[in-house]
This record gives sequence, C-alpha cells and structure tokens, in this order.
Amino acid sequence: MKNKGFTLIELLVGVALIGFITLLAYTFYLNTFQFQVIQERRKDMQIRMLLSMDMLTRDIQAAGFGVIDPRIDGNKNKPCDGVLAMPLAICDTTKPRTNVAVVAVNGPVEDRITLVGRDQFVGTLAVPTVKLGKTITVINPVVVVNNLVTIGGFFSSMVTSVHANVITLGTGLGEREVYPMGTDVYTVSTIEYSIAKNPDNNNEPALFRQVGVLAADNPPVLIADGIEDLQVAYYLSGKQPFAGITPVDAVNIPINGAAFTAVRVSLVARVADPSPNYKGGQPITSEGHVSGAVGDRFRRAAVTRVVELPNDGCDLRDAIC
Repeated sequence: MKNKGFTLIELLVGVALIGFITLLAYTFYLNTFQFQVIQERRKDMQIRMLLSMDMLTRDIQAAGFGVIDPRIDGNKNKPCDGVLAMPLAICDTTKPRTNVAVVAVNGPVEDRITLVGRDQFVGTLAVPTVKLGKTITVINPVVVVNNLVTIGGFFSSMVTSVHANVITLGTGLGEREVYPMGTDVYTVSTIEYSIAKNPDNNNEPALFRQVGVLAADNPPVLIADGIEDLQVAYYLSGKQPFAGITPVDAVNIPINGAAFTAVRVSLVARVADPSPNYKGGQPITSEGHVSGAVGDRFRRAAVTRVVELPNDGCDLRDAIC
C-alpha cells in the first residue's frame, strides 16, 4: 500500500486551526489572568482603605482624650493672644474649637484633617501647683523646651525652660487652677492626615500621617498607597446649658467655635486595571468633591464612617458637650 501525505491545503487548514485554537487559549488565559490580577488588586485596595479608615477612626476617637482644647482653657478663653502660649499650628483660629479635638477645616482641595490630643507621658506633679504660678515641679520630667504640655488634661501651655524637676510655662495658671500632687502631666501633640503624591511609587496618591506637624524632623509617614481622596464633614449640635444636644445635619465647613458632636470621614481608593485598553473608570463624589475622571484606567471604591467624638463633660466654655 502506498502512503499518501497531506496536501498543501490540508496543511494550511491545520495550521490555521492550530493558530485559532492557540489564539482562543491565549485570550482565555489572558482574560483569566487579568481577572485574577484585578480581583487581587481590588481586594488589596479594600484592605488598605479599611485599615486606613480604622486608623483614622481610632485617632479621631482618641483626639483630645483627657485634654481640653488648649486654645480655650490653656489661654484663659482668649485663644492665641500670648506669644508663648500655643504653637502657631494649634493657634489657627480658622479651625473649629472643641473640648475634645481640633479638627481642621476641610475644603474641596485640602484633603486633610488635623487632631490635637495627649501624646507622651511627662511625669507627675511632685508638689501641688500654685495659683497664678508659671512653674510646676515634676518628678523626673521627660520634656523639652517648646513642648506643649497639659496638666491633668485641663490646663495647657508651652514649656519655656526646664531645670532639674522645675518646668517653667509660658502661661500662668488661673486663680482657681490648683492641681494636687500626683497629677499626671502629658505633652500635647498634633496628628495630621493628608493626601499627597508618593514619590517612591510613581507619584501615586497616598494617605500620610504626621505626628507633631511643627517638627521639621518629624516627616509624614506613609499609611497606604492608592488613597485618592479624604473628605470630612461635621455634625453640628445646638447646645444650650443643661439642655443636651440637638443634632444638626453635617456640613463641610463649620463656623469657627461651632459645636459639633461627630465627624463624617470619607476615603476614596483606586487601583489601576491591568488591561492597557481599560477605559471604564468612573469618578466618585464625596462631600461635594469629585475624585477621578470618566474613562480613566482606574477602578475605585469608597468608604464612609461617622465617628462620634468623646464627651468629657459639659461646661459653658466648651464648644461641645
């Protein structure tokens, strides 16, 4: 029997079929691979966004814990009228004042929130304070000049000098301000969250956290890449003496000195689609601010959380109670 080989047409048809099957297999593999990549990226984006929100929430809830706003009580109800009374960042009179936190006004561009709270333990009073005095005696104090300190969370002032156990303050205590021996003394610091470009990751937008915004040697710390937007709104309250709180709708920019009971925080995160042809990106609007653009190559997600501020008690001077 004589063997018969393939004709040219049969070979061409076979090559075409193999090529077509290979193309289908490659397309299926590529689509599956890209789907897995985007799913992993979206999962990572969700984790980064939620962890960032958790950190923000903890700092907002802890802001001012045991610390009356130093611009109110630490300077005798006259915010920022003393040269050495408060740091300039804390003496920003455009920021709302409360008895538990200082929250920066957040506009459509700023993308930041600044808090004031108790930071490092300095020591305890070795002897009671003296009325109208400008010095306190602390057992083995851990503090330096220009630190902002609080005594028992009710009086705050800048440190002008430290000699052994004696700390001199820039602002004198009031007539009624006497604190017993053993009262804790802490430093007061700012914590600022902001959105900025990360130069270490192709200028990708990222969330940064900076403790002590006045310290030049205290640079912002990267919290999470891909966080594109941070927006804040404030739940105001109608406060009357002994009448409790009347909630009011959230506003973006409260009037300075307005009382507010909670902060609404929104984060927008993004991740690049692995397909170079993807143009299905959609912007997300939070608190009137738009993140992203129609038809870009990013997939986005958002999370919003309302954080109630702690209540340390009411006083007619308090901006919140």
